[in-house]
Amino acid sequence: LPAHAAKLGEAAARRIRSFKNAATRIREVRGRGLMIGIELAIPDATPVVQAALAAGLVINATQKNVLRLSPALTITEQSLAAGLDLLERAIDAI
Repeated sequence: LPAHAAKLGEAAARRIRSFKNAATRIREVRGRGLMIGIELAIPDATPVVQAALAAGLVINATQKNVLRLSPALTITEQSLAAGLDLLERAIDAI
């Protein structure tokens, strides 16, 4: 599981950094394995969290402008990709 989490975590971080609006909406992506923090370039992440939850993606804000993703260590690449699609749409909605 650790190798799986490391591999998917790196892929997820790359994908998040490549979101079409990442340059203006994301300050930093950090984490270890599948525990990923996304510092947003807005003062309050609440609208992103609400948009994600409405779409069926469970995330939370650990600080005013930092999102936390922590999927199951057994998540498949396909499920992770689907979740990142929802996250990108939630970030685009702000």
